[in-house]
Amino acid sequence: MWTVLVERAAAFDPALLNVAFVFLLLGYGTKVGLAPLHAWLPDAHAEGPTPISAVLSGLLLNVALYALLRFKMLLARQPAGAGARPADGDDGARSRRVFAAFMLYRRRDIKRMFAYSSIEHMGIITFAFGMGGPLANFAGLLHMTMHSLTKSAIFFAVGHIAQVKGTQRIADMGGLTETNPVLGWGLVLGVVAIAGLPPLGIFMSEFLVVTSTFARAPWLAVRAGASAS
Repeated sequence: MWTVLVERAAAFDPALLNVAFVFLLLGYGTKVGLAPLHAWLPDAHAEGPTPISAVLSGLLLNVALYALLRFKMLLARQPAGAGARPADGDDGARSRRVFAAFMLYRRRDIKRMFAYSSIEHMGIITFAFGMGGPLANFAGLLHMTMHSLTKSAIFFAVGHIAQVKGTQRIADMGGLTETNPVLGWGLVLGVVAIAGLPPLGIFMSEFLVVTSTFARAPWLAVRAGASAS
């Protein structure tokens, strides 16, 4: 029972917990799309049908990350375990965001581009949970919710646009706001939301991540804010 595990976590062998976390990170990290375990995600988004892309970004990634978050509760109750050093994974989370940002450059397939965007946002959420604390954890959960709703809507819009245009190439999707104004402006709104511009939800969650990081590690907050922007 999970409740029994949490109650007895302080008595567990720290080395065994750390090894278990490594295996869980490899398994669930692959499902989340954390670099360097991300290779399947852009291909799955680009080749899969639109409902599958929406489920991948809106449900599968969050569920896998939630599983890691629950295991982090065990680590947090073990003083000698990795959970006592929440900032240890910050460099990894930050590198995933920087990696995804570079991979977004010159993407020609629109579904593949938004798949790399999902990798970036999973890195932001991982960073928030890695920092820990009530505000950072709330920011991570809020970001999970906002990203799930926004990215699912984007993929449904992109799927409809690909059917209308007969292609997923970004270069061949011009003039949408004139030929299909609802689809065109809907995608524009989705892009504004996923980019984290105010006053939409992802902006608030990213702002809370940076704010909570300033309180605990100001030098990380500057770099986190730069990579998130």
